[in-house]
Amino acid sequence: MVTSALALVLTSAVLLASWNLLAKRVRGVFGVAWGYAMVGSVVLAPVGLFAWLRMEGSVSLVGMGFLLVSALLHVGYFTTLQRAYGWGDLSLVYPLARGTGPALAVLGAVVLLGERPGPWGWLGAGLVAVAAFGLASCGAAVGSRRAVLFGLGTGAFIGAYTLWDAVAVTRVGVPVAVFAWLSEVVRAVLLAPMAWRRRAEVARVWREPRGALVGWGC
Repeated sequence: MVTSALALVLTSAVLLASWNLLAKRVRGVFGVAWGYAMVGSVVLAPVGLFAWLRMEGSVSLVGMGFLLVSALLHVGYFTTLQRAYGWGDLSLVYPLARGTGPALAVLGAVVLLGERPGPWGWLGAGLVAVAAFGLASCGAAVGSRRAVLFGLGTGAFIGAYTLWDAVAVTRVGVPVAVFAWLSEVVRAVLLAPMAWRRRAEVARVWREPRGALVGWGC
């Protein structure tokens, strides 16, 4: 069990790092975030619809409220991340955001959800945060203050949606696959007006780094 969990964690880390490499290649903000949401909506549709058909009943009004807020938090996350990568290098933004997010999620779980991590949990969270800020400080001298601020903002959104989505799935009872798919759909709808106003950006992104856009959306 421990070996399987470790393998999953390491695989997730590799996929997440690759995902951020693709994100760094794509230039833009709201139009790009809409493109990601559209790709995610299409890719997750078969799994989401299958899970929807198998679930008992439908998503409650409370569940729909959680979906809407989750979509808004992810809009903030994607747009802030893109702005951060527009101002700073991957080596600065990525560790700063990914170190801040888990640390805030652990604190939020303790304060808001009443969870009590063991000594190893606290040690792990502390090491992640210290390592992230250490890596970020090494690049801060040649980076941008705006990149640091947007990186911290990205981490705050990561911590917020991690806690929010956990409550939606574990306490409200929305199935994971349904929640993930509908969150993409709602985000695409919310961003559609901004994407229309920035349709030149959307067209440019689809023409140039199309593979990066599709890869990140998946």
